[in-house]
Amino acid sequence: MNAVSCPRCGAAITPGMRFCGQCGGRLADASEGERRQLTVLFSDLISSTEMSTRLDPEDLRDVLGAYHRLAASGVERYDGYIAQYLGDGVLAYFGYPRAHEDDAERAVMAGLEILGGLESLNRELETRYQERIALRVGLHTGQGVVVGNEIPYQPWALVKKQENFANRLIADPETKGFLPGVPRIMYMPFPFQIFQTPGQVNIAFEYARGIRMIHTNGTPHLRGPINWWVGDSRGRWDGDTLVVDVVHFTDQTWFDRAGNFHSEALHLVERYTLDGPDHLRYEVTIEDPKVFTRPWQMSMIFYRRKEPNVRLLDYEPWLLMTEEQAARERGKAAN
Repeated sequence: MNAVSCPRCGAAITPGMRFCGQCGGRLADASEGERRQLTVLFSDLISSTEMSTRLDPEDLRDVLGAYHRLAASGVERYDGYIAQYLGDGVLAYFGYPRAHEDDAERAVMAGLEILGGLESLNRELETRYQERIALRVGLHTGQGVVVGNEIPYQPWALVKKQENFANRLIADPETKGFLPGVPRIMYMPFPFQIFQTPGQVNIAFEYARGIRMIHTNGTPHLRGPINWWVGDSRGRWDGDTLVVDVVHFTDQTWFDRAGNFHSEALHLVERYTLDGPDHLRYEVTIEDPKVFTRPWQMSMIFYRRKEPNVRLLDYEPWLLMTEEQAARERGKAAN
């Protein structure tokens, strides 16, 4: 396969990338990638921690294996794809890598199939281990924002991501009231407002009163390493697109509530392009040689709020973060 490089800066290009991860230039001849309609099924056991105290490790492994086989059978029957086994959980995709017009319906049928096989499995478990299991199944459907629908983790990092997912109710930095990093704060379900001056573009966020300063005056990044929650942002204009290079991150933020994470070596190249008066296209290349095997990209549209007198409000997550309140909120989420 011939190597592909950016015509502007000469950097190596991963097939499928829409713009250069080094200089941010759009790749006219590169594949536009693919964003599919995706339905995610997640199933996990209820009270598996208590069960683990009653069973020896080998028996617990057998019980989990039987449950995994039940879930896999339901998913595969409706042509879904098992993405990961996460301890006592199963994560499956419908719509990737194979797409069907009725993937959402297939996911629902697979979930019902799993629940329908539970009683038969419990009779077997009662006979062999004097145990019964209960489980829950959740579904979510929408268009994926990861171009290509795959995050290219290194093997060790994939294990870490699975650990994060299993402990997400207490390990997610958001649950502790921390300021989300970039790019996560850009696509959280809270509004933001952009202020532009000749030498800076500033973004004010409703969540945690966060502020980003994007310097557009040609000054270079500060000497590092520096561990900042939202990094150090330096922008330039590529036609009507603002291209922002971001470095100097802490490793204490995640990309989402599913446990996707990065190290302090994270490097982002963001592109902000107006798609009409009320739509802003956001594209970002993520590079972290400590965690990922190659750069990868996300793409999404931001929508202008049009309500009369709309404004940023104060959302202060740390007000809920006393130990008692945090435990109560985690209990709500678990139920």
